[in-house]
Amino acid sequence: MFKEEEKGDDRVNNVRAKEAMDSGCKTIAANCPFCITMLEDGLKNYGKEEEFRVKDIAEILAERLNG
Repeated sequence: MFKEEEKGDDRVNNVRAKEAMDSGCKTIAANCPFCITMLEDGLKNYGKEEEFRVKDIAEILAERLNG
């Protein structure tokens, strides 16, 4: 299920954060605490933690239901 990076590989958190940033979105949705932390760490690595937000899907749903 989990695989460590091999020599020369980029860290998974950086790869996933870059993919999300390149998508053009400003909010990145995730549904597990590990993934949220991983994406937040990747954004910090690029210095983009203020430009992009990582939210749990439940947070997004709650925001929409509350108006």
